[in-house]
Amino acid sequence: GAPSASLPERVRDCFSVGKSPAEGASSTLVNKYASVPTALHCPHNAMHALFIVDGQPIVRQGYVHIFGANSGFALAGATGSAREARRAVPEAAPDLTLVGLNLTEGSGLELIKDLHARDPDHRMLVISGHDEHLYAERAVRAGALGYLEKRASVESIREAVRTVATGRVY
Repeated sequence: GAPSASLPERVRDCFSVGKSPAEGASSTLVNKYASVPTALHCPHNAMHALFIVDGQPIVRQGYVHIFGANSGFALAGATGSAREARRAVPEAAPDLTLVGLNLTEGSGLELIKDLHARDPDHRMLVISGHDEHLYAERAVRAGALGYLEKRASVESIREAVRTVATGRVY
């Protein structure tokens, strides 16, 4: 079947089967992943749109694979820049934004504060290499619904994302 009707229309259109990001995706952020197969961007069972913000390109690419086919998620966009995320996340209107703390052009904590101030209902999950005891409370106070260390298992990451995507704290 087609992606869920609950996805924002421009996300459904961008990731419809057979339409690769290079063939007219609405976001230049997604075009950075033109080499990734379309199936990773638009799984048939997509229930939620996910935006990835992490300063490390290899980590962003890893999340694309983790949340690819059969994950229940469609990729709404990705960037390593806090400045770019401030513009692109509201435009993409994802159900959830995954945020790393070390970004170019700003910090992840400041980005979370800014996105939360713009939309207090926006769901954000921090996945960071920083020690949880030092940063989890700061991230939640800034507006994130959860915090997970990057050393977590893939299944733990998926569970955290599913939890936060439904509006629950992880």
